[in-house]
Amino acid sequence: MTKLFHRLSTRIVLEILLAVAVSAAIYAGANAALTRFFQQYATEPAVFRRLSDRHFQDLQRFADENHLVSTDGKPFTQWNDRYHYVSLMVIRQNEALCYNSFVSYNMTYTEEDQEHFYWGSKVLPTYEYRLRLADETCKVYFSGYFDQAYTSMRKGICAGLFLISFVAGFYLLFQKHIRYIEEMEQNVSSLCSKNFSRQIPIRGSTELSTLAANINHLGDTIQLLLLTEDAKLKQKEQFVKSIAHDIRTPLTGIVGATNVLLEQDDTLTPQQRRELLKNANEDAQWLIHIVENLLSITRIGAGEDARVTKTPEAAEEVIEGAVGKFRRQYPQIDVRVELPEEFFLVPMDPLLIQQVMTNLLENAAVHGVTTTRVVVSLEKQGKWARFTVCDNGRGIPEGRLHNLFDGTQSAQKGDSTRSMGIGLSVCKTVVAAHRGKIKGENIKGSGARFTVDLPLEEDEHEDQG
Repeated sequence: MTKLFHRLSTRIVLEILLAVAVSAAIYAGANAALTRFFQQYATEPAVFRRLSDRHFQDLQRFADENHLVSTDGKPFTQWNDRYHYVSLMVIRQNEALCYNSFVSYNMTYTEEDQEHFYWGSKVLPTYEYRLRLADETCKVYFSGYFDQAYTSMRKGICAGLFLISFVAGFYLLFQKHIRYIEEMEQNVSSLCSKNFSRQIPIRGSTELSTLAANINHLGDTIQLLLLTEDAKLKQKEQFVKSIAHDIRTPLTGIVGATNVLLEQDDTLTPQQRRELLKNANEDAQWLIHIVENLLSITRIGAGEDARVTKTPEAAEEVIEGAVGKFRRQYPQIDVRVELPEEFFLVPMDPLLIQQVMTNLLENAAVHGVTTTRVVVSLEKQGKWARFTVCDNGRGIPEGRLHNLFDGTQSAQKGDSTRSMGIGLSVCKTVVAAHRGKIKGENIKGSGARFTVDLPLEEDEHEDQG
């Protein structure tokens, strides 16, 4: 974003410089044109004569007001300073030079001085007038660059054209940027009000179009995040319902058994009493199992970025630990373990992976319904270690294959049977935290198969993080 604004600011500076350059060119052109115009205007004989007459009248008025005499050279200088573009020569009746704007001392007047004045390298027209002074009447010769009188007007017009052209150029260059920025501001306001349908049109390949594309992408990302969060919220709600169901079912059984024992103990036979205690014990074990699963989730955290601490562990020992626990709980089910001849280590958290295997085994017993045999196998496939649990039960209902691991399997209204929805959800969470894969499918004929693939090599990026 910093680079984007740097490029945008550079573009703006360049466009400002362009506007200044164009305005300067207009200023120079206008100044040259006006200079030529005023020069031509002021050098026309009629105009030149009219301006000379006007200045002489002003000089005569100045002489009358100040009672000038022919020997007052300094006042003439004062008047001439007011019109520095005027060349003035005053000649007394005796042909002596009274004042010359080109010199500061008296000199003898010559006949050549009557013809013209030299100002720079240009010969200017000269007009003769009679100036009444207090002591005598003198001859006055006027000449000058009368076009210089329009200098202030020329500069004012050129400055105005420069300012107008700069403002107009600045507006023309920036109005599209301003409109674009206004569209972005409106889009951001829409995002704040959760209106994600509004999109900024992409125009060209400028820095602002890149910014517009980023804002559009931000809107899409926010919308996706909100949808994802909404889906996660609904999933969590369903998950909580599943937990409540899984806990309520065994608790109901325990409460029912204990109530019968407390209220009807005298009428129960030893066999009935033993059966009630057995059922209560099974329900309690199931509650312990649910708590263990919830603790497993707590152990690794939540979210897609959940991580676990992995160490190279013997996969055979993890399998044997889960199988031993399962055999004690379900002695009626035949369990066969198939292990490779080659001994290898798998990077994992052994307690969590053992919980996964326990969940898959119990899922085969509970939801297999008709399960009498379970086969647990381990094999090496390339850079993966594959754990497999197969049973000969009734299989997975087709309607549940798509959401086996989302934790919603137990949320069935009126279902009083034990569910493995939470257990399978825990399996997926644990395996994902190991950067592995889990899959459930039916076997042709009968039964179901669950496979868990764990990487045999540590993720370098994970280690660095």
